[in-house]
Amino acid sequence: QDFGSEGLSYLLEYLRRLQDDSRSINTPDPNDLKNQHEIIRCLKAFMNNTFGIKTMLKTEDGILLLARALDPKFQSMMTDAVKLLSALCIFPSDEPMYERILGSLTERAEMDNIERFRPLVEGLSSGNMALKVSCMQLINALLCASDELDFRMHIRSELMRSGLKTILEELRELENEELKVQLQVFTENGEDDYEELRGRLEDIRIEMDDINEVFQIIQNTVKDSKAEFFFLSVLQHLLLIRNDYEARPQYYKLVDECISQIVLQKNGHDPDFMCRKFSVNVDHLIDQMIDKRTVEKCEAKMKELERKLESELTTRHELQVEIKKKESDFE
Repeated sequence: QDFGSEGLSYLLEYLRRLQDDSRSINTPDPNDLKNQHEIIRCLKAFMNNTFGIKTMLKTEDGILLLARALDPKFQSMMTDAVKLLSALCIFPSDEPMYERILGSLTERAEMDNIERFRPLVEGLSSGNMALKVSCMQLINALLCASDELDFRMHIRSELMRSGLKTILEELRELENEELKVQLQVFTENGEDDYEELRGRLEDIRIEMDDINEVFQIIQNTVKDSKAEFFFLSVLQHLLLIRNDYEARPQYYKLVDECISQIVLQKNGHDPDFMCRKFSVNVDHLIDQMIDKRTVEKCEAKMKELERKLESELTTRHELQVEIKKKESDFE
């Protein structure tokens, strides 16, 4: 506390000047980078208590300066900076801390003209295990901090588009318990969001069961947007479904299953829109359709046989009555 806000402001001002100098030249001075890391370490020590964190949060650009320190080329410094951002993200506060962290990551990305999660993905791709673990911790902290499903899916999808999708399997193969724990948290949170999205679908089915109302909502959603053309194309394709009483429901079942698998991603993020091939598994549905069709045919054949049997029994009964009548007349 003796160091206080004044000492912190001196540290941040010095860090800001060093970062600006390094950014203005192609090859930063190694001594400047070393000094930047020393300042980050000083901030780490200063923020090792509630007073230090609260004092840091009162600064105008303290979080931004930490975000600017996320440079995968300088892994030790980035590891310390990521840990500080993770601590700030989960710190209890009146304002959503994850929004301030994301805002600083966004501002830093705009300064360097890069994707805002690119440094984290590059950190995960590095050979530094401590940096990998720290990056996954920050990612999980950002995802767990919000109660909004749409926000979490948006952040997770943005991370995947930034390259996380391509390295996840490699990360899972690494033998490191801390990393495995963070990856498990990431996976389980994605699965939980998938279940919540499925629950939202059930609510929609209960509350919105009028075809005209649902169509109007979708039409208003896509109206005057780039999605409108594709929505129209979907409807036009549906018009090509054969006007066959038995085939039409099967077509719509297949369409419903495909849309369900596309929209309800089990990993809790958007599909890979850059992928030319999208895998949709409808084998189980086809099997069900085949089985159902076979059953329907058997049931129809059984009903026909029952009808014929009933007709034969009726005819036989009538013949027996006729025979008895003839025998009575003969006697």
